[in-house]
Amino acid sequence: SFRWFITSDGHFVVGGRDATSNDVIVKKHANKGDLVFHTEMPGSGFFVLKPKSPDTEFSPDAKMQTAVACATFSRAWQRGLGSVLAYSVFPEQLRKELGLPKGTFMVHGKREYYTVSPSLAIGITPDGEVMSGPRTAVAVHCATHMILDRGDSKPSDIAKKFQQKLREF
Repeated sequence: SFRWFITSDGHFVVGGRDATSNDVIVKKHANKGDLVFHTEMPGSGFFVLKPKSPDTEFSPDAKMQTAVACATFSRAWQRGLGSVLAYSVFPEQLRKELGLPKGTFMVHGKREYYTVSPSLAIGITPDGEVMSGPRTAVAVHCATHMILDRGDSKPSDIAKKFQQKLREF
């Protein structure tokens, strides 16, 4: 399965959860016109920002939100890092070269860099879907949402609290 969210201005973003899903994201879901995001630190998922329509340009907010998601779902969250360096490239700049392990790609050419702070919210869309991503995106699309901060809680404990809070709404 994949991570996903919708940027505040309506672009779809899909991200990998592990090496296998990273391979699938880049090889099957990254198309011409998309932007692919990753962090400079190992252990990050690839995130693909997809345009609303073929001729749509990405806003700075959409790029930043995707970079934030990429950083948030990397090891940076677990390590408690306050800022992370993420970058974006075009799909055609990524190549699977001989000897690279699953989920890893060689990046060729120029990268656009973003210094971002991990930020996470979880909410329920009007369609009843659970969406997680940057606070600035989730708050726009989910009237019912929670902002998560880093701490010592286990993810399973946080998920139980979220379910309990949803029942209250």
